[in-house]
Amino acid sequence: MNLLKAVWKEAIGLFVDDELLAGLCVALIAVATVAVLWLTMPPLVAGAVLLIGCILILGWSVGTAAGRRNGQ
Repeated sequence: MNLLKAVWKEAIGLFVDDELLAGLCVALIAVATVAVLWLTMPPLVAGAVLLIGCILILGWSVGTAAGRRNGQ
């Protein structure tokens, strides 16, 4: 049973390594979806928002991880 738990935890860790990173990405997708469906934002603009937002979130996450790794 312990082996199964360890395998499950490792498999989930492959997809969700940083909980805040995953949460921010889900929030960004939710905001873009609401903007397209309810606020009639053009889908092309929402795609650009998603692209830029994901790049910014990833850059922030890498910067934070690098700071933690260097002991700052």
